Amino acid sequence: MPFKSLTHLLLIIFMGSLSQPAIALEFLDDQRNIKYTKLNYEASKFLLSFDTDITLSKKPLSEAVNGLVTPKDNNALVPESGFIYMVSTDSTFFGKHSTYTSWFSENAAVLQKLRELRGKKNNGKLYRFAQNGKYDFRKNFDNENYVIDLGEVKNWGNSFAAYPTAVNEGQVVSESSALLYLVSQLKLRNPGDETNLILYSSGQLINTRLVVQEKIRLDADFNIVSGSGSQRFNGKRDAIKILVEPVDSQGRPVKDLEIMGLEGDISMYIDEATRLLLQLSGKVEVAGKVNIKLKQAVSAD
Repeated sequence: MPFKSLTHLLLIIFMGSLSQPAIALEFLDDQRNIKYTKLNYEASKFLLSFDTDITLSKKPLSEAVNGLVTPKDNNALVPESGFIYMVSTDSTFFGKHSTYTSWFSENAAVLQKLRELRGKKNNGKLYRFAQNGKYDFRKNFDNENYVIDLGEVKNWGNSFAAYPTAVNEGQVVSESSALLYLVSQLKLRNPGDETNLILYSSGQLINTRLVVQEKIRLDADFNIVSGSGSQRFNGKRDAIKILVEPVDSQGRPVKDLEIMGLEGDISMYIDEATRLLLQLSGKVEVAGKVNIKLKQAVSAD
Protein backbone atom coordinates (compact mmCIF):
# COMPACT_ATOMS: atom_id res chain seq x y z
CA MET A 1 0.00 0.00 0.00
CA PRO A 2 1.44 3.46 -0.89
CA PHE A 3 2.62 5.53 2.09
CA LYS A 4 0.08 8.34 1.56
CA SER A 5 -2.80 5.86 1.30
CA LEU A 6 -1.67 4.18 4.49
CA THR A 7 -1.46 7.43 6.43
CA HIS A 8 -4.90 8.45 5.13
CA LEU A 9 -6.33 5.14 6.36
CA LEU A 10 -4.71 5.64 9.76
CA LEU A 11 -6.17 9.14 9.96
CA ILE A 12 -9.69 7.81 9.33
CA ILE A 13 -9.25 5.19 12.03
CA PHE A 14 -7.82 7.81 14.43
CA MET A 15 -10.69 10.24 13.95
CA GLY A 16 -13.32 7.57 14.32
CA SER A 17 -12.81 7.24 18.06
CA LEU A 18 -10.47 8.50 20.75
CA SER A 19 -10.48 4.97 22.12
CA GLN A 20 -8.09 3.97 19.32
CA PRO A 21 -4.32 4.14 20.03
CA ALA A 22 -2.69 7.43 19.12
CA ILE A 23 -0.41 7.49 16.09
CA ALA A 24 3.23 7.58 17.18
CA LEU A 25 5.07 10.82 16.46
CA GLU A 26 8.14 10.52 14.25
CA PHE A 27 11.00 12.88 15.08
CA LEU A 28 13.84 14.12 12.88
CA ASP A 29 16.23 13.75 15.82
CA ASP A 30 15.76 10.95 18.34
CA GLN A 31 17.48 13.09 20.99
CA ARG A 32 14.98 15.91 20.40
CA ASN A 33 17.50 18.53 21.43
CA ILE A 34 16.44 22.16 21.71
CA LYS A 35 18.47 24.05 19.07
CA TYR A 36 17.05 27.50 19.82
CA THR A 37 16.26 28.44 23.41
CA LYS A 38 14.58 31.82 22.87
CA LEU A 39 12.37 33.06 20.05
CA ASN A 40 10.77 36.46 19.51
CA TYR A 41 7.75 37.02 17.26
CA GLU A 42 5.99 40.19 16.22
CA ALA A 43 2.88 41.20 14.28
CA SER A 44 0.96 44.39 13.65
CA LYS A 45 -2.27 45.32 11.97
CA PHE A 46 -4.00 48.68 11.85
CA LEU A 47 -3.04 50.29 15.19
CA LEU A 48 -2.76 46.96 16.98
CA SER A 49 0.45 45.10 17.77
CA PHE A 50 1.58 41.70 18.96
CA ASP A 51 4.87 40.77 20.64
CA THR A 52 5.78 37.49 22.26
CA ASP A 53 8.91 35.89 23.67
CA ILE A 54 9.09 32.11 23.69
CA THR A 55 11.51 30.20 25.90
CA LEU A 56 12.20 26.52 25.17
CA SER A 57 14.05 24.19 27.50
CA LYS A 58 14.68 20.51 28.11
CA LYS A 59 15.61 19.13 31.53
CA PRO A 60 16.18 15.66 32.98
CA LEU A 61 13.18 14.43 34.94
CA SER A 62 15.20 14.51 38.16
CA GLU A 63 15.72 18.28 37.76
CA ALA A 64 12.24 19.21 36.53
CA VAL A 65 9.97 17.01 38.64
CA ASN A 66 9.99 19.41 41.59
CA GLY A 67 8.22 21.95 39.40
CA LEU A 68 5.24 19.62 38.95
CA VAL A 69 2.43 20.24 41.42
CA THR A 70 1.18 17.15 43.24
CA PRO A 71 -2.58 17.09 43.97
CA LYS A 72 -3.65 15.79 47.37
CA ASP A 73 -4.82 12.47 45.94
CA ASN A 74 -1.51 12.17 44.01
CA ASN A 75 -3.40 11.22 40.84
CA ALA A 76 -1.43 13.13 38.20
CA LEU A 77 0.82 12.23 35.29
CA VAL A 78 4.53 11.88 36.09
CA PRO A 79 6.91 10.29 33.56
CA GLU A 80 8.91 7.33 34.84
CA SER A 81 12.13 8.54 33.24
CA GLY A 82 13.60 10.71 30.50
CA PHE A 83 13.30 14.44 29.97
CA ILE A 84 10.69 17.12 30.49
CA TYR A 85 10.23 19.91 27.94
CA MET A 86 9.08 23.36 28.96
CA VAL A 87 7.55 26.01 26.69
CA SER A 88 6.99 29.51 28.06
CA THR A 89 5.31 32.35 26.18
CA ASP A 90 5.28 35.93 27.42
CA SER A 91 2.92 37.90 25.18
CA THR A 92 1.55 41.38 24.75
CA PHE A 93 -1.27 40.48 22.43
CA PHE A 94 -3.32 43.37 21.08
CA GLY A 95 -3.45 45.08 24.49
CA LYS A 96 -3.47 42.00 26.75
CA HIS A 97 -0.43 40.77 28.68
CA SER A 98 -0.23 37.11 29.58
CA THR A 99 2.36 34.48 30.41
CA TYR A 100 1.90 30.75 29.83
CA THR A 101 4.26 27.97 30.87
CA SER A 102 3.66 24.37 29.85
CA TRP A 103 5.43 21.15 30.83
CA PHE A 104 5.53 18.13 28.48
CA SER A 105 6.94 14.61 28.58
CA GLU A 106 9.15 13.20 25.82
CA ASN A 107 6.11 11.80 24.00
CA ALA A 108 4.50 15.30 24.02
CA ALA A 109 1.94 14.47 26.74
CA VAL A 110 1.00 17.65 28.57
CA LEU A 111 1.77 17.39 32.28
CA GLN A 112 1.05 20.88 33.55
CA LYS A 113 0.19 24.39 32.35
CA LEU A 114 0.39 27.69 34.22
CA ARG A 115 -1.40 30.84 33.03
CA GLU A 116 -0.55 34.22 34.54
CA LEU A 117 -2.52 37.38 33.74
CA ARG A 118 -1.08 40.78 34.68
CA GLY A 119 -2.57 44.25 34.38
CA LYS A 120 -6.25 44.99 34.85
CA LYS A 121 -6.69 41.46 36.17
CA ASN A 122 -4.02 39.72 38.20
CA ASN A 123 -4.46 36.01 38.69
CA GLY A 124 -2.91 32.64 38.19
CA LYS A 125 -4.43 29.40 36.98
CA LEU A 126 -2.64 26.08 36.89
CA TYR A 127 -3.81 22.92 35.14
CA ARG A 128 -2.29 19.65 36.39
CA PHE A 129 -3.11 16.81 34.05
CA ALA A 130 -4.09 13.24 34.93
CA GLN A 131 -4.81 10.27 32.66
CA ASN A 132 -8.48 11.12 32.18
CA GLY A 133 -8.81 14.74 33.18
CA LYS A 134 -7.19 17.72 34.83
CA TYR A 135 -6.99 19.57 38.14
CA ASP A 136 -7.60 23.34 38.15
CA PHE A 137 -5.81 25.48 40.74
CA ARG A 138 -6.71 29.20 40.84
CA LYS A 139 -5.62 32.26 42.76
CA ASN A 140 -6.28 36.01 42.43
CA PHE A 141 -3.60 38.45 43.59
CA ASP A 142 -3.69 42.22 44.04
CA ASN A 143 -0.13 43.04 43.03
CA GLU A 144 0.79 42.47 39.39
CA ASN A 145 4.39 41.83 40.54
CA TYR A 146 3.28 38.88 42.66
CA VAL A 147 5.60 35.89 42.10
CA ILE A 148 3.88 32.51 41.96
CA ASP A 149 5.51 29.84 44.11
CA LEU A 150 4.78 26.44 42.54
CA GLY A 151 5.35 24.84 45.94
CA GLU A 152 2.28 26.68 47.26
CA VAL A 153 -0.05 26.05 44.32
CA LYS A 154 -1.42 22.82 45.81
CA ASN A 155 -2.92 24.95 48.59
CA TRP A 156 -4.92 27.12 46.18
CA GLY A 157 -8.60 26.47 45.60
CA ASN A 158 -8.86 23.58 43.17
CA SER A 159 -11.23 21.19 41.41
CA PHE A 160 -11.02 18.16 39.12
CA ALA A 161 -12.74 17.84 35.74
CA ALA A 162 -12.77 14.63 33.70
CA TYR A 163 -12.22 14.77 29.95
CA PRO A 164 -15.49 14.66 27.96
CA THR A 165 -14.14 11.56 26.20
CA ALA A 166 -12.30 8.76 28.00
CA VAL A 167 -8.60 8.37 27.23
CA ASN A 168 -7.10 4.89 27.16
CA GLU A 169 -4.09 3.98 29.25
CA GLY A 170 -0.96 5.00 27.36
CA GLN A 171 -2.77 7.35 25.00
CA VAL A 172 -1.22 10.81 24.77
CA VAL A 173 -3.07 14.08 25.28
CA SER A 174 -1.00 17.12 24.38
CA GLU A 175 -1.70 20.88 24.24
CA SER A 176 -1.38 23.54 21.54
CA SER A 177 1.76 25.24 22.87
CA ALA A 178 3.64 21.95 22.35
CA LEU A 179 3.38 22.65 18.63
CA LEU A 180 5.76 25.58 19.04
CA TYR A 181 8.62 23.12 19.42
CA LEU A 182 7.14 19.92 17.95
CA VAL A 183 6.49 21.40 14.53
CA SER A 184 10.23 21.95 14.06
CA GLN A 185 11.18 18.47 15.29
CA LEU A 186 8.64 16.24 13.58
CA LYS A 187 9.24 14.52 10.23
CA LEU A 188 7.20 17.02 8.25
CA ARG A 189 9.26 17.87 5.19
CA ASN A 190 7.45 17.20 1.93
CA PRO A 191 3.92 17.87 0.59
CA GLY A 192 1.60 15.17 1.89
CA ASP A 193 3.62 14.37 5.02
CA GLU A 194 1.37 14.42 8.06
CA THR A 195 0.96 13.45 11.69
CA ASN A 196 -1.79 13.65 14.28
CA LEU A 197 -2.14 14.63 17.92
CA ILE A 198 -4.91 14.81 20.49
CA LEU A 199 -4.85 18.32 21.96
CA TYR A 200 -6.65 19.57 25.03
CA SER A 201 -8.26 22.96 24.30
CA SER A 202 -11.18 24.89 25.78
CA GLY A 203 -12.44 21.95 27.81
CA GLN A 204 -12.43 19.44 24.97
CA LEU A 205 -10.15 16.92 23.29
CA ILE A 206 -9.44 17.83 19.68
CA ASN A 207 -8.03 15.51 17.02
CA THR A 208 -5.46 17.69 15.30
CA ARG A 209 -3.91 16.89 11.95
CA LEU A 210 -0.63 18.52 10.89
CA VAL A 211 -0.14 18.19 7.15
CA VAL A 212 2.44 19.68 4.79
CA GLN A 213 0.51 21.53 2.10
CA GLU A 214 3.37 22.87 -0.02
CA LYS A 215 6.83 24.36 -0.16
CA ILE A 216 6.96 28.09 -0.84
CA ARG A 217 9.30 31.09 -0.93
CA LEU A 218 8.46 33.21 2.11
CA ASP A 219 9.50 36.78 2.95
CA ALA A 220 11.44 36.80 6.22
CA ASP A 221 13.56 39.17 8.28
CA PHE A 222 15.11 37.76 11.46
CA ASN A 223 18.34 37.46 13.44
CA ILE A 224 20.01 34.37 14.83
CA VAL A 225 22.04 35.14 17.95
CA SER A 226 24.79 32.74 19.01
CA GLY A 227 27.98 32.79 21.02
CA SER A 228 29.85 34.11 17.99
CA GLY A 229 27.50 37.05 17.44
CA SER A 230 24.37 37.88 15.50
CA GLN A 231 23.52 37.05 11.89
CA ARG A 232 20.66 38.67 10.01
CA PHE A 233 18.54 36.82 7.43
CA ASN A 234 16.54 39.20 5.26
CA GLY A 235 14.78 38.14 2.08
CA LYS A 236 13.11 35.09 0.57
CA ARG A 237 13.43 31.79 2.43
CA ASP A 238 12.55 28.27 1.36
CA ALA A 239 9.72 27.34 3.72
CA ILE A 240 7.44 24.38 4.44
CA LYS A 241 3.79 25.32 4.87
CA ILE A 242 2.03 23.14 7.44
CA LEU A 243 -1.72 23.29 7.94
CA VAL A 244 -3.17 22.78 11.42
CA GLU A 245 -6.52 21.05 10.97
CA PRO A 246 -8.55 20.46 14.17
CA VAL A 247 -11.54 18.12 13.85
CA ASP A 248 -13.96 16.38 16.18
CA SER A 249 -14.27 12.60 16.53
CA GLN A 250 -16.41 12.52 13.37
CA GLY A 251 -13.84 14.37 11.30
CA ARG A 252 -15.78 17.65 11.25
CA PRO A 253 -13.79 20.91 11.55
CA VAL A 254 -13.90 22.67 14.91
CA LYS A 255 -12.90 26.24 15.77
CA ASP A 256 -11.86 26.03 19.41
CA LEU A 257 -8.14 25.46 18.88
CA GLU A 258 -5.93 28.47 19.59
CA ILE A 259 -2.18 28.86 19.02
CA MET A 260 -0.49 32.02 20.27
CA GLY A 261 -3.82 33.84 20.16
CA LEU A 262 -4.60 32.75 16.60
CA GLU A 263 -7.75 30.84 15.68
CA GLY A 264 -9.53 29.62 12.57
CA ASP A 265 -7.46 28.34 9.64
CA ILE A 266 -3.95 28.25 11.12
CA SER A 267 -0.80 27.70 9.08
CA MET A 268 2.75 27.27 10.35
CA TYR A 269 5.78 27.96 8.13
CA ILE A 270 9.06 26.15 8.82
CA ASP A 271 12.40 27.31 7.43
CA GLU A 272 13.90 24.40 5.46
CA ALA A 273 17.50 25.25 6.32
CA THR A 274 17.22 25.99 10.04
CA ARG A 275 13.90 24.29 10.93
CA LEU A 276 12.90 27.51 12.68
CA LEU A 277 9.20 28.40 12.85
CA LEU A 278 9.28 31.48 10.60
CA GLN A 279 5.62 32.45 10.66
CA LEU A 280 2.19 31.58 12.06
CA SER A 281 -0.92 32.74 10.21
CA GLY A 282 -4.49 32.73 11.44
CA LYS A 283 -7.34 34.93 12.57
CA VAL A 284 -7.77 37.24 15.55
CA GLU A 285 -11.29 38.35 16.45
CA VAL A 286 -10.45 42.07 16.60
CA ALA A 287 -8.09 42.14 13.61
CA GLY A 288 -8.99 39.45 11.08
CA LYS A 289 -6.14 37.54 9.43
CA VAL A 290 -2.76 38.09 11.09
CA ASN A 291 0.76 36.92 10.20
CA ILE A 292 3.02 36.51 13.24
CA LYS A 293 6.65 36.57 12.11
CA LEU A 294 9.93 35.47 13.66
CA LYS A 295 12.23 38.38 14.54
CA GLN A 296 14.96 36.75 16.59
CA ALA A 297 16.18 33.31 17.60
CA VAL A 298 18.83 32.58 20.24
CA SER A 299 20.90 29.48 19.51
CA ALA A 300 21.49 26.93 22.25
CA ASP A 301 25.13 26.59 21.09
